[in-house]
Amino acid sequence: MTGSLRTFSYRAATAWLRLMGTVYKIVRGPARVQRQVIVDSGSGAGAGQSTGRPPPEAAPWPTRIMAPMSSSEELLRQARDQGPSVPKEPRRKTAVVACMDTRVDPWKIVGVELGDVHTIRNAGAIVTDDVVRSLIASTQMLAVDRVQVVMHTDCGMQGLTQQVVEEQLGPVPYDFGGFVSLEDELRRGVERLRAEPLIDAPKGITGYVYDIDTGEFRLVVP
Repeated sequence: MTGSLRTFSYRAATAWLRLMGTVYKIVRGPARVQRQVIVDSGSGAGAGQSTGRPPPEAAPWPTRIMAPMSSSEELLRQARDQGPSVPKEPRRKTAVVACMDTRVDPWKIVGVELGDVHTIRNAGAIVTDDVVRSLIASTQMLAVDRVQVVMHTDCGMQGLTQQVVEEQLGPVPYDFGGFVSLEDELRRGVERLRAEPLIDAPKGITGYVYDIDTGEFRLVVP
């Protein structure tokens, strides 16, 4: 039995080394072709002649593989370094509901940093069942006592009503929650949160509009 295992291990190792050699040749092949083109190509009197300088070497295959891994390791190290200083319960005891729009930076808008607030984002900053669920957890289990709903001008969900969506996609099993009036939708969302008995926010639930063009941050539902 021992002899059979040794034979198998030898054959497996040999096959692995051959496979790695084949892969290395495949990866290095284009680099060799590129160096040949650098030496042989050209125009005018110097065409087809070497410049006398060695062509630039392509990065070795293992280096190209390892570079992204090094970057990932650095990001993980930074996350570990700052991890203990970031509390699970937000420092400002506030939850912010905001839109997923790429132009909207909720932390910058309300003037906070990592660890200060809970941030709940979706398309349009619409108060959905999942937003309600998250805020129940925030206010009942994680010490949040204030909620801010932040909508913004030029929102992609404005005008994207259920009828418009289904005209393009056909019947869909989801309520898209698109709206016509920005301020009316903001008021509706705030009123829904205030009416939810399991959301305990004694310092208030308020609604704001952020102007994409001017940067104005305006209180709409005090």
